[in-house]
Amino acid sequence: MERLCPDAWLIQSGNPIFEGCTAMTRQTSTRVLGLCHGHYDVHDVARVLGLDPAKLSWRAVGFNHVIFLTHCYYEGTGLQRRRIP
Repeated sequence: MERLCPDAWLIQSGNPIFEGCTAMTRQTSTRVLGLCHGHYDVHDVARVLGLDPAKLSWRAVGFNHVIFLTHCYYEGTGLQRRRIP
């Protein structure tokens, strides 16, 4: 990346996030962003609740392992207002 696309960002989403990002930023000039993959578990939570993950609309923000689910709707309705089957 340093040679072929020096202005690009590398997005690290596999563990170990912290150690991988630290090593790359210390040993290369590549710009690295650590993104925890844990937010994808929202689909598993939907399945456990008996909901179709395809009908879920969600947004997560944050970096590394500090992520927050800021938006979660099922069929356009907030889950806090919906009776879960």
